[in-house]
Amino acid sequence: SPDGATLYTSESKVAAAAVARKASVWAYRIDGNRLVDSRQVTSFPEGDVDGVRTDLAGRIYVARPEAGHIAVVTPTGELVRKIPVKGKNPTNLTFGGADGRTVFVTQGDGRFIESFRVDTPGREPCLQSPGAACAR
Repeated sequence: SPDGATLYTSESKVAAAAVARKASVWAYRIDGNRLVDSRQVTSFPEGDVDGVRTDLAGRIYVARPEAGHIAVVTPTGELVRKIPVKGKNPTNLTFGGADGRTVFVTQGDGRFIESFRVDTPGREPCLQSPGAACAR
């Protein structure tokens, strides 16, 4: 999360198949070195989930392999929009560019990386406090 107090994770249907869960996004409050107070933010009845990132407004961007889009949801699980991508198997995403408002998306078939622009910069450590570790 933008304030560093919450960790968002995705749980794919494949990983959860033995438990018969839907593809989901989960939130955990960070308490020192522990993750506590887990809660399901949202689930998706169709397709799967993979990479997760947040923007500085707190919206969660979720790569949706098989669905061919990036879902944008609020921390309370409300779907804000679906951003279609050219590739049909988006797997991971990150914010970048000089102003942090370009989202780069990897594709599962590995043939290309695509990008699109958003209004709000992403929460990426190198964008917030560039330093020697970010230059590597």
